[in-house]
Amino acid sequence: MTETFDIAIVGAGITGCAIARQLARYDLSICVVEAANDIALGASKANGGLVHAGYDPTPGTVKAQVNARGCELYGTWTQELGFLFCRTGSMVLGFSDQDRAQLEQLQSNGLANGVPELAIIGAERIHELEPRASAQATCALWCPSTGYVDPFEVAIAAMENAVANGVTFVRSAPVETIEVAPGAGDRSGDGTARFYAGDTGR
Repeated sequence: MTETFDIAIVGAGITGCAIARQLARYDLSICVVEAANDIALGASKANGGLVHAGYDPTPGTVKAQVNARGCELYGTWTQELGFLFCRTGSMVLGFSDQDRAQLEQLQSNGLANGVPELAIIGAERIHELEPRASAQATCALWCPSTGYVDPFEVAIAAMENAVANGVTFVRSAPVETIEVAPGAGDRSGDGTARFYAGDTGR
């Protein structure tokens, strides 16, 4: 049986599930096609769950633009979707003047990327925040906005919300072929693509 959708999302990892959930807000027919027999069984299952604040990416890059914004939005998503998000903060420790210079560069990156409340702190403050930190640490980049999640919980919550809002989720269906219609991507064609997903029988 052939079904037609406005948008097909290939892969039900945390990214695919989040995209589906966001696009479900619009008047579109959407499907998510996953090769495995459940959500988040690819790269997402090996994700440590750390929600990076955004001080690592080079300012001006796409990653820099979306990283800090994504970290900020987790506070909203946890309220809307009900998953646990712990905004614990993080420290990058330094042990020398050379380390401090590198931390100052990370701080500069982060401020340019919109990361809030970044600060270089000294040994006393380090051990107030984390008594088990190395006694040799002389400085640290303190980032209060860093947090962590369970990637499975986030992906499942996003997909459940997407499906509740009309998204079709197809499991055990690896995409085998994608055919792009002539003119797709420009105004001369209909901009459509066709894909064929196999049934693994799982």
